[in-house]
Amino acid sequence: MRGYEGEHWFLYTSPPFSILLFIPDADTVALNPLSFDGFGGMQEREACERKRNRIKCLKKKKRKKKEGEEEEEEEEEEEEVGEEEEEEEEEEEEKKKKKKKKKKKKKKKKKKKKKKKKKK
Repeated sequence: MRGYEGEHWFLYTSPPFSILLFIPDADTVALNPLSFDGFGGMQEREACERKRNRIKCLKKKKRKKKEGEEEEEEEEEEEEVGEEEEEEEEEEEEKKKKKKKKKKKKKKKKKKKKKKKKKK
C-alpha cells in the first residue's frame, strides 16, 4: 500500500482500491464542526436528520395550532348559530302566542255573536 500526503488529505492506494482521507485543519473545523467527524460525514447526516425532524415537529405544531384555531372558530360559529336558533325559537314562540291570542279573541267574538243571535 502506498500513501500520498497533501496539505489536508491522505491518499492510500492498494490495487484495485484507493482510499482518500480528508483531514481538515483546525480553522475549517471551527467554521463548520458538523462536517468533519472522521467517519465519512456521519455527524453531518445526523445533524441533517435532526434538522428535518425539528422542521417536521414545527410543522406539526403549526398544523395543531391551525386546527385549534379552526376548532375555536367552529365553536364560535356554533355558539352564534345556537344564539340565532334561540332567537328564532323565541320569535316563533312569540308568534305562536300571538296566534293563540288572536284565535281566542276570534272565538270570543264568535261566542258573543252566537249569544246575540240566540237572544234575538
